[in-house]
Amino acid sequence: MAITEARPQEHGSVGAISAADLTKPILLDSRTTPLKPDEVKVLDYWQAQEAVRRWAERNRLADVGMTRRGPYSVSDAVRDYLEEITAEKSARPVRDAQYIFENSVLPELGHLLIKTLTTDRLVRWRNALGARPRGVRKKRTASKRATRAVADEARRKRKATANRSLTMLKAALNRAFHGGRVASDTAWRRVKPFARVEKPVIRYLSTDEARRLVNACPQDFRRTVQAALLTGCRYSELANLVCTDVNTDSDTLTIQQAKAGKPRHVVLTSEGRKLFIG
Repeated sequence: MAITEARPQEHGSVGAISAADLTKPILLDSRTTPLKPDEVKVLDYWQAQEAVRRWAERNRLADVGMTRRGPYSVSDAVRDYLEEITAEKSARPVRDAQYIFENSVLPELGHLLIKTLTTDRLVRWRNALGARPRGVRKKRTASKRATRAVADEARRKRKATANRSLTMLKAALNRAFHGGRVASDTAWRRVKPFARVEKPVIRYLSTDEARRLVNACPQDFRRTVQAALLTGCRYSELANLVCTDVNTDSDTLTIQQAKAGKPRHVVLTSEGRKLFIG
């Protein structure tokens, strides 16, 4: 049985048409050419239905306070994200995030409304970042960004940098989504980072190199360098240690403020025990 629907005809009469006819572009009058649906400016019947459903859902969420009314752009999301992490993190990660946003995100995407973002647009932005030559220092009076040629290894590094920019952008957009400021996260959830571009630099100091490094340090900084060599801890982790972080029973060191945000334990070697415990 065909599904039918009453629709005004050319001369004002009402007739029945099949459901298949509803997918055809509608002629504005007998002299016009059918417009091809492009899902942006011209919609067919089903696309129009879906657009109305999304519009109604956004308004419903705004009515109950789950999303924000009015235009909300990528730059708005970045501003809100920076304000939130400023209250949660130390100054350095906030400064690093701000640098990434200002150099890689906002120039291309900052003016766009989040509801208009598409997966294709974000993928093209990611690809452009991965192909962009590395920036170099330029004169203050220069009007263009100075760059240098991209070799294979430099191209891998640029893609790794693009992945970090993508991660930072997703963090800001996800905060906006989970905070109820946007209705959907589909557009950026589908964007994947470049694969197989992370290549950590593995370099170990020899015993002789470690000894020469310690001897080259000022006397008041020497024990800190020794502690870093014997534990693998970062400078900030060592600087934040207190006496109670050293466990003499288990020969461990407790790092309360680790980079990942969770405490961790470092097992002390005999040399490490001698340095921390004596």
